[in-house]
Amino acid sequence: MTVHPPRAVNLEGWYVADLSGDRWTWDPRLQALLGADVATTESLLGAIHPDDREHVATALQHAREHGAPYSCEHRVVRPDGSIRQVMTIGEVLADSDGTAVAMRGSMTDITDRHRLEESWARALSENGVVDDRSGVEQMRRYALPDRLPKLAGAEVAARYLSATRGGRVCGDFYYVGLLDDETLMVLIGDVAGHGVAAAGAMSRLSLLFRSFAAPGVRPAHLLRQVNTVFHTAAPGSLATAVYATLRLDTGELTWAAAGHPPPVLVNGPVVRLLTEPRNLMLGVNPEAPYTDETLDLPAGSTLVLYTDGLVERHDRPMDAGTAQLAQLCLNWSAAGPERCCDELLAEFGAGDREDDLCLVTICR
Repeated sequence: MTVHPPRAVNLEGWYVADLSGDRWTWDPRLQALLGADVATTESLLGAIHPDDREHVATALQHAREHGAPYSCEHRVVRPDGSIRQVMTIGEVLADSDGTAVAMRGSMTDITDRHRLEESWARALSENGVVDDRSGVEQMRRYALPDRLPKLAGAEVAARYLSATRGGRVCGDFYYVGLLDDETLMVLIGDVAGHGVAAAGAMSRLSLLFRSFAAPGVRPAHLLRQVNTVFHTAAPGSLATAVYATLRLDTGELTWAAAGHPPPVLVNGPVVRLLTEPRNLMLGVNPEAPYTDETLDLPAGSTLVLYTDGLVERHDRPMDAGTAQLAQLCLNWSAAGPERCCDELLAEFGAGDREDDLCLVTICR
């Protein structure tokens, strides 16, 4: 069985492990992170901090025995003695008989994020509050893309607005990126709650999605993988999300939602809320089933994804806000994604907001 490296989005460093011969292959970025050429499981564990080795070994063994995706955070000790905090994410590949033959995934340096979370935890312990606007902005950068891709066959725009009340740390995020030359991935999510825990879970959840996303992976399968490891990556956290793939050449859209507000699809004079299929939010049940839907996104149509901070207000039902959003999407979709985002935020983004909001608009 030939095992190819993972083709996930924005990987910092990938690895492939051939379990039959215990041979590990690394990309140069991961080798630079570890500071060593680790070619076997034993040499990998040797690069891990002694206090974390048992934890990592147990996670890898459990994944191998059960054929399950995995995620764990640990420290690595570089040859110069410096210590880096790392998040390892991966999946197990099996042959036709169900025997595990390989593992592949990514290792990401999360040292700066980990230090920020520790400083916030100390502030909460000492002062009962976190007043760190620069830290809030830094945490958001871990979960939001640096730039949107330039596309042939579609235009995309996105917005993020923070809560207006006291620099509250929230859990809204989005990501848009190319899986290959013809496949766009679109992700939007919202971790329940506010504060340090929500921000940490947000950055981990975004990384899980981007690590497991790859060409050919259906949204329902991706949600199952992410949900399985979200329990260990962010214990006790709950989140909603929508993940979709769009074939830019054909307009084929495949999407799945996990307890998230319904995307809006505008096609000519028709506007539709994508309310089906319904799936459980992430973090409730690690064995929850997920289903997806495939539909056509014709030329001239517009897809709008958003978090509940856009439409939820204390003085009106959320359904009323969603209905108003659908009508405004119909009114402004023909103006292009940038103008559509601006008009939606002009209507919904003004005033005092207790929650963050994210908005992604795609016009084909």
